This record gives sequence, C-alpha cells and structure tokens, in this order.
Amino acid sequence: AEARAELRRALGDRLPPRAFAVEAALLADRLERREPAIELLVQGLRLHPDDADLLVALEELCAAAGEQTRFVALLLSLLAEQREARSSQPQDAPSLVRMAEKLARAARAVDQPRACLDALDMLPATFADRPELLELRDWAVRGLGGVEEELERLDARILAARNEGGGGDLQLPVARMLRLLGEAGEPCARRLLALAARSEGDELERALSRTALRIAREYAPDQLAVAIDALQATVAIDSIRAVAAWWAGIEHLAVDTGEVGALAVLLRLAIAAEREGQDEYGERADRLTAAALRLEPGSAEVLRLVFERAADRGEPWRAVADRLVAGLDLRGAGLSRFWSGVALIRDALEPDARAELDAALRTQAEASLDDREAFGGLLGLLRSRGCWSLVLDLLLWAGERRVPVTLTVLDELAAQAESAGDHATRQRARMIVAARASEEGDDAGAAEAYADALAAVELLAPEVSASPAGLQLRLGLALARARRPDAALERLLPLLDHSPEQLVELLGEHLREQDLSPAGLARRCGELLREVQQLDRSIALYERVLTLDPDDDDRGASLEALFTLELERGEEAAAAAVAERALQEGPKTEADQLRWLLRLAEHGEGGRRVD
Repeated sequence: AEARAELRRALGDRLPPRAFAVEAALLADRLERREPAIELLVQGLRLHPDDADLLVALEELCAAAGEQTRFVALLLSLLAEQREARSSQPQDAPSLVRMAEKLARAARAVDQPRACLDALDMLPATFADRPELLELRDWAVRGLGGVEEELERLDARILAARNEGGGGDLQLPVARMLRLLGEAGEPCARRLLALAARSEGDELERALSRTALRIAREYAPDQLAVAIDALQATVAIDSIRAVAAWWAGIEHLAVDTGEVGALAVLLRLAIAAEREGQDEYGERADRLTAAALRLEPGSAEVLRLVFERAADRGEPWRAVADRLVAGLDLRGAGLSRFWSGVALIRDALEPDARAELDAALRTQAEASLDDREAFGGLLGLLRSRGCWSLVLDLLLWAGERRVPVTLTVLDELAAQAESAGDHATRQRARMIVAARASEEGDDAGAAEAYADALAAVELLAPEVSASPAGLQLRLGLALARARRPDAALERLLPLLDHSPEQLVELLGEHLREQDLSPAGLARRCGELLREVQQLDRSIALYERVLTLDPDDDDRGASLEALFTLELERGEEAAAAAVAERALQEGPKTEADQLRWLLRLAEHGEGGRRVD
C-alpha cells in the first residue's frame, strides 16, 4: 500500500485509473481503511471522470461501508465540479451523463428526491426522456410536492403534439400522468378530458377522449361520473361505435349505482344511436328507460327522452304512458310521481293540450281509487295544476264509493279555488257544503255557504254561474231556519217584487226543491215579518197572497195567519172580517166551518154575531 502511494505521488496525473481502483481496494479490503479508500477513489474520479470502473468502485465501497447517503453527496460535488470545469463545452459528455444517471438512481435508493431531481435536470433531454429516468423524475416530483407543475408541463407537451398534425403518442405521457397522480384513474381521466376540450376538435381531441375513457374504466372502474363524462366526450368527437367495447360495463355500473342522471345520459345516447340505424341500441334504450323509471318514476329528463322517442315513432304519448305504468307496475307514490313527471313534460312539449292531459289524470285517478296513496297523489297533482273542478268531481265520486267527503275538505277546496281565481268551482263547492249542512241541521253553516256562493255570482259569467235568484232564495230560507229573520227578509222580500208567473219562471225548479209555491214563499215572508213584529207589513203580504192567487191550496193557512195578526194588533173587527171571509169561501171541513163560526161569534158585532 505504501509502495502504491509512493508510485501515485511520483506519477501524479499520469497514474492510470486502474491504479486508483487497485490501491483503494487494497486499503479497504486488506487494511480496512475505508475512509482513505473513498477519498482515493474521489481523487481518481476528479482526474479520470470518464472512467466507469472508478464510479462503480466508489459506489460499491460506499455501499459496503453503509454510506450510500455519502455516495450521493460525493456525486453531487463531483458533478458540480465537472460541470463547472466544462461550462464552455456541451453537457452531454458520457461521463457527465453516466455520473448524473448514477446519482439519480442512488438518490432514489436513499430517498432523496431533491438530489434525484437535480441529477435528472443535469441530463440532456435526449437522455432524460428515457422511460426509466422519467419514472425516477415522477417519483422525485411527487416527493417534493411539485406534481401540479409537472402535470402542467405534461399538458403543454401533449397539446404541442397538435402542431405535429395528429394525436401523437399518448402512451408515455399518460403513463407518467398516472404515476404522478398515484395511479388514480379518475383525476387522470378528468385531466385528459380537460385537455381534449382545449384541443379544438382535432385528431388529438379524439385520441384524448378515447384514452380518458380507457383510463376511467381500467383505473377507476367503480367511478361512474367520470366514465359517463368520458363516454359522452368520445361519442361527441367520434361515434357510438368508438365506445361499444365499454358500453355494457358502464351501463351495468349505472344500474347498480342507481344514478338516474347517468342512466338518462346513456338513454339519450342509445336513442341517438337507434335513430342512426343501430337497432341493437333500441333494446338498450328500453332497458335503460325501465331501470331509470324504477329508480325515479317522475324523472323529467328520462320522460322527455321517452316521449320524444315515441313521437319519432308516431306512437301516442298516452299509449306510452299506460304501457310504462303497466310494465313497471307503478303504485302508490311512485305512480303519482310518474304522472307528475308526465305532466311536466307534456305541458312543455304540447302546452295547448292541457285538457287532454287533465282528462288522462282523471282517468288514472279513478282507476287508482283503491290505492289511497296514488289517488291522493294524483289529486294533489290536479290541485297543483289548478284543476279544481276535476278535484271536486273526483272527491264527490270517491265519496259515493267510499267514505263521503267531509264538509271541512269541501270548505278547504272552495277556499283554494277562490284563491286560484276559479270562482265557478268555489261556487259549486259552497252549494254542496250548504246542502250537506242543511241535511245535517247546521242551518247557520248552510247560510254562510250559500252567502259565499252568491258572492261568487258577480265574478262569473251568467252562463257559468248558478242562478242568482235561486241562491238568494236558498240563502234566505237558510237564514230563516237559522233564526235570523231580519237577514232572511232582506234576501226573500225582493223576490216577491215579481208576479207569481214571473216567480215560477224565475224560480220554478228551486221552489219545487224547497216544496214551495209563490204563495208559500209569500206566506214564509209573512211569518218572518210577524217574528220581527212588522205586523202591518205581514198583514199586507197575506192580503196580497189571498188576492193574487185565488187557487192557492193553502188559502186556509193564509186566512189563519191573517186572523191571528189582526188579533195581535187589537183589531177585532178586522179579525171578524177575516172570519167572515173564510166562511164565505167555504171551509173544507165541518170542523173548519165550526171554528170560523165560533171566531165570528166571539169577535163579530151586532146581528152578525147573533147569526
């Protein structure tokens, strides 16, 4: 060892590289002097940087000494010296390349990403782009947290391929992108889709979209959203045939995941393919429709596609809707949600066909009477559409077959119809409430309902409204039964301004329903006037009845009332005159005749009393 040292000192720069390696081995192996051996090899590399054996010897010696980290530091120092010494020369000398590559690998081995990246940056581009070195670069970048910057550089290189007239070779940059993202398929695919969107419809966009779809399915097989996005992008720039290999897997994933939005996208693409003559996609469209509507029967997006497809085929929308209801066995809330979606889409596609749709909803509601949830949901849909008359019809129809609809429900319906401006339904509902209230003995409630029905008259055209006079009659009679004579007279007396013939023409049907004649109405008013102590007006009204209707079957009742009224106001002579009149008209029975004779005898004067 001493001899070799003397030889080295004597020869200086002329000592061959092999001599440095031999002397270092002697020091390290035989004399166990590793530190001098390492220093000797470093000295040799400074003198002979092109010698690969010296570099290998230094690496092995540091490894044997457990000083791999020191090896990295030594190489960094040597590289810096060599680059400075050759600053005016090309930096692609084999020695520099070899040393930088060795440094990069050694730095990876001891987990020093900074040193690894520095070494790679020293390499010329022709060397640094080798796949194994790019893998080292990606590892170092991830370790230093510079992933986004490196990805941006990758993006720029991929987009630059557009200027080369094609899609370029994406295999290597995509592999790097995956490594940088930790083999995460979804972010990689999304980045490729973003690049495709920036490619302005050229061949590169086609290649990027296809690659994004492949990455999404191979590296993120359970991520539906990115697969759908990639599928759409590929079809948009290419064709449905370009995604045929991936379609089945994505369709199954969409069904298993239960994503209605994804199923709708697939349905749209399948329908488009069917229109282009690819009949096999028709079956797929049917499958997707059923799967989507089972998950969300009211999906507007799906139903729009379904009805547009039906229109293309010339198939009536109602037949399609009925087939779906039967095929999917829709019930309960699902059935009502389905028709809500149908209504939304049909109104948008054919806004002038609301009546046809409303009729269909009524038919479906009637068919769903035994399905309370569906029936209630369909009623709610009709309410939301402002079909108050149909709602009232259905409630009454259902009430005839099940439990009768309550007055509270009818009152609420009338109020809702009024708020919506449907005064015809408001009036009809109030009249039904009034009639039901009268049957149940709630005369005050009946009067209130009739009053509201009458108030609606002013807001309705004559051909739509119920008879104002008929409502006035019913209101007056209800007020009378409710012990409100003043209010009743206010409604009933104006009706008596008409002649009996006019009353029959105006109120014939209404009078018959109340079991009244014109004379009977007048008598009822007379009774009310008597209740409010307007005896003179009551007497005058009874006199009018007796004068205008000589054929009145109840003239006896009128005479009885008139006789009593005269007595109540202390006019015995007038009362006797009434008794005389009754006797002259001929009482119907002997008992009536005897009663009137006794009254005349009691209240008459002079000879007539004696007679």
